[in-house]
Amino acid sequence: MQYNEEILMTGLSIITLIAVLLLLYFPSTSATITIPTNKLFQNTIKRWAIDLKDENDRRERWDRLVEAKRSVERTTSGVVLSSLNRFAVANNEEFENIVRPLFEGFNMSDTGLSMLENKERKRRRSKRSLPKTFDYWENTVGLSTPLDQASCGSCWSFPNVGTMEALNKHLTGDAAEFSEQYFVDCTFDYSGCAGGVVNEGYKLTKMRQYLVSAEDMPYTGDYTPCKIMKDIVNFKNNAMAKIWIQDFVPLQSSEVGMLEGLPTSPVAFGTMIGMDLYSYSGGEYRDTDCAANPMPHAMLLVGYTEKTLRVKASYGTDFGDNGYIDYARGDENLLNCGFYKNAFSLLATHRRDLEYAYCNEGHPTTYQQCRDSCQAMNTRHKSGWDLATIPTEYHNNLLVDKLAADYPGQKTDDKFKLFWIGLLDEDRTGTYKWLDGFTPANYINIPSHGRGNHYGLIDENSGEWVTKNSLTFEARGLCGRAVNCWNIENAVQNGNVRFSKADLSEGTKATVKCKDGALVGKDTLQCIGGQWDQPLPLCSSGGNAPYDVKNSECTVIKSDLLILEPPEEDFIADGEELEAICVENKKISQTMTCSKGVFQPALNPRKLCSSKSAQTAKARQSTLSAILVLLLGILMI
Repeated sequence: MQYNEEILMTGLSIITLIAVLLLLYFPSTSATITIPTNKLFQNTIKRWAIDLKDENDRRERWDRLVEAKRSVERTTSGVVLSSLNRFAVANNEEFENIVRPLFEGFNMSDTGLSMLENKERKRRRSKRSLPKTFDYWENTVGLSTPLDQASCGSCWSFPNVGTMEALNKHLTGDAAEFSEQYFVDCTFDYSGCAGGVVNEGYKLTKMRQYLVSAEDMPYTGDYTPCKIMKDIVNFKNNAMAKIWIQDFVPLQSSEVGMLEGLPTSPVAFGTMIGMDLYSYSGGEYRDTDCAANPMPHAMLLVGYTEKTLRVKASYGTDFGDNGYIDYARGDENLLNCGFYKNAFSLLATHRRDLEYAYCNEGHPTTYQQCRDSCQAMNTRHKSGWDLATIPTEYHNNLLVDKLAADYPGQKTDDKFKLFWIGLLDEDRTGTYKWLDGFTPANYINIPSHGRGNHYGLIDENSGEWVTKNSLTFEARGLCGRAVNCWNIENAVQNGNVRFSKADLSEGTKATVKCKDGALVGKDTLQCIGGQWDQPLPLCSSGGNAPYDVKNSECTVIKSDLLILEPPEEDFIADGEELEAICVENKKISQTMTCSKGVFQPALNPRKLCSSKSAQTAKARQSTLSAILVLLLGILMI
């Protein structure tokens, strides 16, 4: 009997080897090769160390595997399987716990979703086409290990957490892991296991600017009423201390629309899935059952190849390809499943603390006089004052509360209900920027009727923003400044960063030393006006910079005061330079380097080109040169 089993095993090994060779030389587009059912069952039971309780338990698991094998051979291609995933041998009770959350844990018909789909958003797109493949988030930034949502209908929380983890690491270098359990317990007045829409976590974090670490609140797959509301209000134990979440963007309902969101962030999306998905164990997947037996589900798109879309699931590493699914691109089933209909990218920026004050002692004045008043507040120890920057919804709400407290009552006159802010639309095309030259204008709170003009104001009554063109219109105004610089503690890969002051406030010096390799750039940076005065350095090894930020582009802000070189780019790649030359005096210029999505040093066109002292110095130098030439001419005579 032992001899016969050895012969059988040898025969199966030969068959498997032949199958692999056939796939290599004659790749299939419609089938996956699996071994005989009995051996497949034995291998799968052994792989997941399942203890068969009795004959009934064995029969349930066998029946499940037989159906899973049919499903795999029907839906997956390009892979040889000698065992299947953990779900393929679940008994009836286990499988019910896996599937039940899909019917109670996700809702794609939320009214907030349809409102977002109609929201106007005008952002300049890069003129460059999409790359053929994209794996930046998974293989360069690095993603946390896929977790198992278990029997809780919390699938909506996992892509939200995954995106924010990736953006946090992309911007700051911190490999922080955030808590899905926080969303389950602290999003609603009821259990998050009862479900939520795919961008539910984005909406909450955009408002609170707060997350909990996975270590402080590990995932349990069950609901406990939130016990940390005081911590949330007071920012105590905030795991998201280095970035601001600005906004989420609904993407176009197509494959191209989804892929265009990936350079910004991983893409959270909602779709319909069929029961076949639970049999998936690797290869190119086609969901042939999602239209006939649809179940709503939320997942995270993290990249793509020429053949597949790479998706991070929420069933642990025992599922699929180490927790991931490779959907076959171009498969018509993706349209039937609604794969592209509910997808969002996320926008974030470096976190800096802000303070606000009123221009012109709180009296109405013109835009320019208000701005001059703000800039006159700058001192040696407190610089960076200008018209106010409002980077997030959270800051907007704080300012509305401040205005209501300082100037109570409903106002009807624009002169008293509107306040100048530092938002500018120079060419009146909806391409906004903040005057601080650092914060991207990703959070925009302007209704359609308030757009189309140059200068931004906030309405005390509604909290919405409007724009005006008039240089003679008078209103009150808000000044603002960043009181510290963004935290670069872990932003230099293979480097150690030490700060002269723990709060990173004005005047803080950051000293960078490489653990190995040579330093490229300045080893000392200083915080001036809320910005580091030098580009972020790199630690190179063997002459190659180790930090790959190929998708960290800097947005080019155009100004009538400047000539830019190169002139036609909307985005500058990381590590590339942009030269700004003053229109009125081309001898005055500034060269900036794109570093992790931010130009360093920061550019202030008005300060650069309208500096009377700089122009006077240039004029005096020219005059002195002319006098010297004249004197030399006289002496030679």
